[in-house]
Amino acid sequence: MNDLFIKNGVSIPYRELEITTSLSGGPGGQHVNKTETRITVRWNIKETAVLTEHLKERALKNLESRVTVNGDLIIPLE
Repeated sequence: MNDLFIKNGVSIPYRELEITTSLSGGPGGQHVNKTETRITVRWNIKETAVLTEHLKERALKNLESRVTVNGDLIIPLE
């Protein structure tokens, strides 16, 4: 798989991303209740090799509402 290009030359290596699927909630008919249509991307900001310590601190502060105490940025895609 390819790395995830962010901007300004920053790319997250694919090996640092954890991508999972799960059942999606809410309306959508019977199909949505039988297939895993929700995708969640998890990336650990504290452990990444692509950001400097300064950028890690900045990202953790700016994304605080989406980051776990362990430093995982969690992005649900439905």
